[in-house]
Amino acid sequence: HGIIWRSYAGDILKAYTDWSRGVSKNKVTIVYDTMHGSTTMLASAIAEGVMAEGADVRVCLLRDGRYEGTHRSDVVTEVLDSKAVIVGSPTLQDEVLPTVAGFLSYLRGLRPGRLTAKKIGCAFGSHGGMGGAVAQAEEALKAAGIEVIDGGFHVNYRPDADELARAYELGRKVAREIRTR
Repeated sequence: HGIIWRSYAGDILKAYTDWSRGVSKNKVTIVYDTMHGSTTMLASAIAEGVMAEGADVRVCLLRDGRYEGTHRSDVVTEVLDSKAVIVGSPTLQDEVLPTVAGFLSYLRGLRPGRLTAKKIGCAFGSHGGMGGAVAQAEEALKAAGIEVIDGGFHVNYRPDADELARAYELGRKVAREIRTR
């Protein structure tokens, strides 16, 4: 099963070799979905913080049928050569959004954290009630062998200026951390 490569075979073999050895770039992949835009605001602030520290960042909005986004297979390709993954989701019925749950399930199956170069990660999100998505995402990251740092970040409803500043600082913190690994 899978794709049959007729060209760029050397590039493909190198990519698979690097993935299997856990070769990572100074890159942070931010993976998220949103319902009403709050999680998008947080993802953007985190990405700005990562860039402020000079690290590469990929922001991946998961596809959910309402609008065009990034398929989880493409997201995992970004995660495999990243030193960090940050997962964001609003809470829906005490859970991460279904698109985020599907991505996390896929990531757990691949267990990229079992490779020689440990990845770090954290979670962020928004909620209108009790929350729950951030803790669930962190548990899934741990199950994938990813070292969870920072203890999660969530806001109630839409983020205000102070919360966006905290999201920005989270991005800076993660970018500084990957420099030491």
